[in-house]
Amino acid sequence: MSRIHNFICLLFLVIFISINILFVQKEPVYDDLNLKKLLNFIEMKTDTNSIIQTDFEVYNKYVWISPLIRSISRRAIFIDNSYTFNLEDSKEWLIRKGIIKKIKADIKLNKIEKAFCDLKKYNIDYFISSKSIESTFAVNLLVFKNSKFYVYKIKDHKNKSC
Repeated sequence: MSRIHNFICLLFLVIFISINILFVQKEPVYDDLNLKKLLNFIEMKTDTNSIIQTDFEVYNKYVWISPLIRSISRRAIFIDNSYTFNLEDSKEWLIRKGIIKKIKADIKLNKIEKAFCDLKKYNIDYFISSKSIESTFAVNLLVFKNSKFYVYKIKDHKNKSC
């Protein structure tokens, strides 16, 4: 009886896996050309040990791009809304969130050089914005853009006042 039971279980498992592989179509989590181009740029043109910060804006359909950058492009994110479960990490998360909030406020107040200096101070290599940063200073650090995203290479920032 046990052999028949094992055989039936194995047969069911093989059929189930075969159906999943052959007939279930998997759609990507991100089905957007601009987002695909951004993720491709990050994967192909940035160092694997790069640290990236986004502007925390919600993208299309309530999608945060930070988790996609982390999981698909395999790059480190300085801070995003993925909250930690460890008390010590939570304290660090809160500190980093405050740092980026201050930097975003400086960008809104058009204190671009100060904001980019602060990004560099925290070893952030790239800043991804959903809006163009209108500044000749920022334009010189722009390394990628499409109609939705702007990537600034902070590690190329050579301002002596930082």
